[in-house]
Amino acid sequence: MHQFYLKFLEQGYMPGHTPDTNFWNCIYQWWKVRDLPNVKPAHYNNLKRDFVGEAKKIADFLDIDIEESLWPQIEKHCSIDYMRDLSAKFEDLHIIFNGGGQNFINKGTNGRWKEVLSQEEVDRCDEIAVREMGAECAHWLKTGEMPPG
Repeated sequence: MHQFYLKFLEQGYMPGHTPDTNFWNCIYQWWKVRDLPNVKPAHYNNLKRDFVGEAKKIADFLDIDIEESLWPQIEKHCSIDYMRDLSAKFEDLHIIFNGGGQNFINKGTNGRWKEVLSQEEVDRCDEIAVREMGAECAHWLKTGEMPPG
């Protein structure tokens, strides 16, 4: 786990992608175009904290009117538990993932790294993120908070 993490940090390595695909560069390229009129950054932290509020912002951005009465159903259908239960019905996932659809979608929680990584590893991640993407992008990636303005 720690060897994989260090490879990810130092090289931006992403399994299943071509060797020249770099996590840091991928995030930074989207960050650079975040103010374009057809780009709406969404952060998992914010979706977890207030799914309906964030989903409403996305719907507004897309000019989609959604009846207020539909939000509980939308929230349910976008939940980790609902998606996990639904993915369990896809037989092909049993071929690809050990445990099938139940393992296709992991826990869907934030901050699990706090139980695994040392403070030194966390600090190293913060340093590399700033080096590779700049302080504002690194802060957004870590927290979901957009810089003022």
